[in-house]
Amino acid sequence: MARRPSIRRPVRRNRYTAVVVTFLLVLGGIVFAGAMGLASSAQDAKIEPPQKLVITVTRIQWFPDRNDLCRTLLFHNDSGRYQDSGMGKCTIPSDMLTWTVSRAAMFADAFKSAWKGAAPPASR
Repeated sequence: MARRPSIRRPVRRNRYTAVVVTFLLVLGGIVFAGAMGLASSAQDAKIEPPQKLVITVTRIQWFPDRNDLCRTLLFHNDSGRYQDSGMGKCTIPSDMLTWTVSRAAMFADAFKSAWKGAAPPASR
């Protein structure tokens, strides 16, 4: 009887090669990720943090007159002084304006006008 040649040895080489290639790919991926992390951290060190937003002037709008014009004041936050900005077109919608003194009524009118189809404020 003739013996068949053993095919186990080439199979072991193929498995060994696959394991080595897999190990090298994983190791290369780890090295690449580390290099990218170092490169991005060095780049982040150069970036300055964003500056804080400073609002130096606040616009205050009074109620409209008969001609639907509103007086506007400018309040300077840094110095605390007011400046008259004159009369101009009103920028606040009329349904958001409240004419009452009661705080509860003001909130009720504001919430009513925020919903679609709400009736106009009753205090007018």
